[in-house]
Amino acid sequence: MIKFLSIIFSALLIFFGSCRKNKIENSKTIEKTSTLDSLKKVIFIRDKEYINQVWYYNKNGDLLDHKGFNFVIQCKDTFIVNKESIILVNQVVPFFKNQKSKIKVCLPRNDLLDFNIGFKNENDIEQVCFYNLETSGMNEKFDVERRYSVVFSKKFKLTGKKIIRAVLIEYLLSKNDTLGDHISLDSIHKSYLEIPVFVKDSI
Repeated sequence: MIKFLSIIFSALLIFFGSCRKNKIENSKTIEKTSTLDSLKKVIFIRDKEYINQVWYYNKNGDLLDHKGFNFVIQCKDTFIVNKESIILVNQVVPFFKNQKSKIKVCLPRNDLLDFNIGFKNENDIEQVCFYNLETSGMNEKFDVERRYSVVFSKKFKLTGKKIIRAVLIEYLLSKNDTLGDHISLDSIHKSYLEIPVFVKDSI
């Protein structure tokens, strides 16, 4: 079951604030130049190569916020069976530069269905989308850019190794930024999330 939590987010963030993930299967490619280091994470989506994230660094190793596009995920590595755990997704460097954009994160609506490897069934599954903190109107305090951050929760009914797959969508704003807005495909950029977790018994 996936749902928003509105009261306990800030307290629970203490437990997973140091856990940052952006790993996804089948990633590759590192590029370097003499003055600027760049790293591209290339994955396979529907059997085709897809650039999922790009980082640029200056000669001092500092991440540049005006080039590339990338995100971080904060969550616990271990979930408790039948208990909600919180996940924070933060778009650190947006894809759209010098334009006003926001993000949302979409997951399968039905808990019995999931995105498969390579997200081949992405267009066949009904999805539920969780909007950024600014649009959703959450009052909790996070040290993040609110329009580039999404919080949701997830629980599992069975123990063992699990992978949470989701689609991060950055979209350009329309005149009325509401939850019901229809966003044209030419004004979005997708990144794909795979979050490996371990679900243990409550005992």
